[in-house]
Amino acid sequence: MNKITLLFTIIIGVIQTTAAQTFTAGSYKYRVIKDGVSVAAASQKLFGNVIIPESVNFGDKNYKVTAVADSGFRNCAGIKNLILPASITKIGKAAFANCRGISGLNIPRQLIEIGDGAFYACGAITGLSLPETLKKIGDYAFAYCGSLRAIDIPDGTETIGEMAFWECQNLYSAVVPKSVTKIGSRAFSGCPKLLQIKLDPENSTYTIVDNALYTNDKKSILAYPAGCAAATCTLPDECEIIPAFTFVNCEKLHEIIINNGLKEIENSAFTGCNILRIKKIPDSVTRIGENFCPTCSEDIEMPANYEFVEDPGLEEKSF
Repeated sequence: MNKITLLFTIIIGVIQTTAAQTFTAGSYKYRVIKDGVSVAAASQKLFGNVIIPESVNFGDKNYKVTAVADSGFRNCAGIKNLILPASITKIGKAAFANCRGISGLNIPRQLIEIGDGAFYACGAITGLSLPETLKKIGDYAFAYCGSLRAIDIPDGTETIGEMAFWECQNLYSAVVPKSVTKIGSRAFSGCPKLLQIKLDPENSTYTIVDNALYTNDKKSILAYPAGCAAATCTLPDECEIIPAFTFVNCEKLHEIIINNGLKEIENSAFTGCNILRIKKIPDSVTRIGENFCPTCSEDIEMPANYEFVEDPGLEEKSF
């Protein structure tokens, strides 16, 4: 075999191998991955009940469906009920983003990971039943799921991503188990009806103080339930930073008592707190974000020496 023939044979082999990695069967496209195939919509015109099969035949092989591809069903607004097979272990990034019609949803019993923005802006989802196999909820995974009412994160889950439940307007209850070791910024912010964040007392990474969720050392506050009826929140002595948007839309919060050890208040920390009054910011605070409290009165007693930090605005990912 001469060099030209050998090169041609190699090229043909590569093309055939690549082609064999993807195929279409019925309403779905499939890609061969390590442990089976990932699935995606063949068209955004899917409507009504969507049932993804547990396995699919192609050629002389049978493949198990183990994942939903990144952006696999993105913008399929016509889906009403979504039935996922038990074989799926991963839902990819933006897999069902902007599927605004999904109201019925079953989560696979062997699921390990929900990718970033997986159900972003799925505004009709009202409830979730997450499996004990789940390890990770990605960034923005359920952001803007406006009808979602309660989230009970199962023991075994380790990560709750940044802004995972951001702007879930009807979320009233969130349960965080002892297994969670990482919670991203603003994971539960912008949820005006959230009454309580229930944290398993055996969780050694986080703690609850005066209704707010903190790191276990209490140096940083992570979330405050915006729908909480308490009129006053007192920060613990250990708290050093109030991150951006921590108290966003806490419309019932009347007063926050800031500790003497606080060092920084980030931008928009108290945005939307329409009746909040802050009497004094202690001298320990040296950095304050612009628009940290847009509705607060101007007669706040400010620190002796501090710098205003420019407000960069809210940077959001798009899905």
